[in-house]
Amino acid sequence: MARKEIQTKNSSNIHGAILVIGELLAQDEPSHIMGYYEDICRIFFKHKDARPPLLREAIIKLMPRLAHFNPERFSREYLDMCVRHIIQEHKMQSVPPEITYTALGGVAMAVRERIMSNIPAIISVLDEGLTRSRRQNAPSIATNALRCIAMLAEAIGPLLGAFGTISHLKKLFSPNDFYRSERSGG
Repeated sequence: MARKEIQTKNSSNIHGAILVIGELLAQDEPSHIMGYYEDICRIFFKHKDARPPLLREAIIKLMPRLAHFNPERFSREYLDMCVRHIIQEHKMQSVPPEITYTALGGVAMAVRERIMSNIPAIISVLDEGLTRSRRQNAPSIATNALRCIAMLAEAIGPLLGAFGTISHLKKLFSPNDFYRSERSGG
């Protein structure tokens, strides 16, 4: 059924099929869809730039499940494209930051150390988000960015420190910086 719906041009049908595939990927024993993994990945990446926001969000939300299902293959064939896409959607603000941060962290947890080459780009997005959250007094952005950092730390452990994460966090939580930003109205 989902396979048939995904071939239509109706975005509602495609969205529904993507959600069904996501549920199949989330099952405890999804081995019955192992033979379709390549097709599923092609479907996800074919529709990643779809116009309807709900479809774009659904695809980004489900990318960690796709990565978790077959981390080796996903890393080898789709990881870089996936991370670039999530970051692009984040920068264009076409998908809410809580979704992009959660997806980046979830993908990292699925592929573990294979995410290493993408860490600088992810840290850059997180740094921008944390800085913006301070300027705009938007704690939800900071909360989701910090959650992503926690997932990255769980995924790659102490190696995360090599990317300057600790200095970013120290700067974020420095009382002097906070006091200065409060006094300057920012």
